Parts: sequence; C-alpha cells; structure tokens
Amino acid sequence: MEIFITLVTMLAAAWASRGVWRYSRRYAHGKFNSGMKAGGTFLLVIFAIGLIQAVTTTAKRTPVNAAMATSEPAPVQQSATPSTPPPRILINATASEISKAYEENTVSADMTFKGKELKIVGVVSNINTDFMGDPYLTLKGGVNQFMEPHFSFSKDAMGELARLKKGSKVTVICTGAGDVAKTPMLKNCSLA
Repeated sequence: MEIFITLVTMLAAAWASRGVWRYSRRYAHGKFNSGMKAGGTFLLVIFAIGLIQAVTTTAKRTPVNAAMATSEPAPVQQSATPSTPPPRILINATASEISKAYEENTVSADMTFKGKELKIVGVVSNINTDFMGDPYLTLKGGVNQFMEPHFSFSKDAMGELARLKKGSKVTVICTGAGDVAKTPMLKNCSLA
C-alpha cells in the first residue's frame, strides 16, 4: 500500500511540474517566469525523492523465511464436545422503564441500554414505516404520546408486524441505540 501511495504522489508531482513548466514557457515573463521555473524544479525534486523512497522501501522488505514458508501449519486440536455459543445476555425491561430512564438521565440510560441487547415487554401504540420504508413499532409507556420508545425492524419483519394490532402485548428483542430528543431508540429488533 505504501508503494501505491508513493507512486501516486510521484505521478501527481510529475504531472504538476509538467504543467508549471508549460505555463511558464507560454505565459510567464520576467521574475514570475523564474519563479514558475523554480516551482517546477521543486516539484521535480519532490518526484525524485519519492522515487528514491519507493525504491529503498521495496529493497528493505525481506522475503518470508524459507523455513517458515515450507513448514506445515500445526494441526488444530478439536475438543471432544462441540462448542456451543455462549448464551446471550439480555437486559429485561419494559417500555415505561426505558422511557423513564432516558427522561431522568440520558447519560446513565445510554450506559445501561445503548449497544446492549434488550428484551422489552410492552403494548403496541403504533405500527408504521419510516421514510426508507423500514417498519417500526412504538410501545406505550413514553413520557407522552410523542416520546414513546421507537423499535426499528428490518423489511424482512413486515409480515410479522402486519399481523399485529394496536393494543397488542408484545415482547421485542432489540439492541439499544440511544435516544433522539429523549425518545428511546432501539434497532435490529425482532419479535420474541
């Protein structure tokens, strides 16, 4: 990657110096002309330094040790019992608890909920889609009807959400995503 960046820098310097020299020959006269030639010379020097750096950087790289390249990797030992993934740790809460936490102290609520998996129980207040067409739910329990927790789902969940009705009791598993103006936001949700 270093060589690529060096070569691009050198090509840019060469292209720029070519333009400086061409401009100074056609349009510049007097003191300005000598300044333009000095600028072009400076860019050529930068090009030469970059070229030297690219050559020395390439020369300093050592090939992989021949003994290591030919040796076989150590066999991976497998345990007798198949490994099971660790159980998910879910924070159990209600929509009201999350709303109250964000209303009282956003920093504390973020430390408790943001980026963590939550299992939330609540009553559906609204079923809708956002401007991108992704579905979301709001659950009752917000500080007021305009600040109810917002649960975002993927478009794959539209079938499940289409069967819900306002007032239905649901359990949702989500990842905490902070808040927007004290309205709790949860993402990557799925119905449990």
